[in-house]
Amino acid sequence: MTKKWTIFLIILAILIMAGFGYEYVKKINNKKFLSQLKGEVVFVRRDNGVLNIYKINANGTGLRKLYHNEDSVNPNSRGPKWSIDGAQIYFTAMKNGQWTTFVMDKDGSNVQVLLGTPNLPEKFKEENLVVEKGNVYWKDESGKLHLVYRHWFYNYKLNPGASEASWSPDKKYIIFDVCGLFGRCKIMIADKSGQVAELTKGQQPDWKY
Repeated sequence: MTKKWTIFLIILAILIMAGFGYEYVKKINNKKFLSQLKGEVVFVRRDNGVLNIYKINANGTGLRKLYHNEDSVNPNSRGPKWSIDGAQIYFTAMKNGQWTTFVMDKDGSNVQVLLGTPNLPEKFKEENLVVEKGNVYWKDESGKLHLVYRHWFYNYKLNPGASEASWSPDKKYIIFDVCGLFGRCKIMIADKSGQVAELTKGQQPDWKY
């Protein structure tokens, strides 16, 4: 083995170890950030091409699938939202080939077609939040934008970045999903200073305390 190859392999080994070290530290910081969060998040996750409804604690524990659609035409579900009291979840899913609004208990039981109007919280969750070219900002009272998440190599179709941004119930944190290459999506939570942690794989999150 030549001297050049020896140096190359040493540098490569150092880079690999640095990469593992970075991921380890990132994982620890991610867990520490999430551990201070309360409440539950309902969201959708793609399993074998089908969007199912899940729930997870905001601290990263208690992941649970709540609903899988059995429609033969289109078994997808979308847009889960907590009711005002947090006892129920509203969502849309295919039924006999048509999009239909459902309601179920917070544990995924008692799924029914919604006959009335959803009992949803006031729409404050998206106020003063801006998503632009895959990046997420919050706007202060003076109208100044503060970056909390930057998405690199933005491409509308292939690497769209962040969407579905909303505030936590106490408006201290921002939750959003990020979709990258090949449609891989994950749910992120950030504070106003820009510290960000990955909660879980999925999209369309809604958070309640």
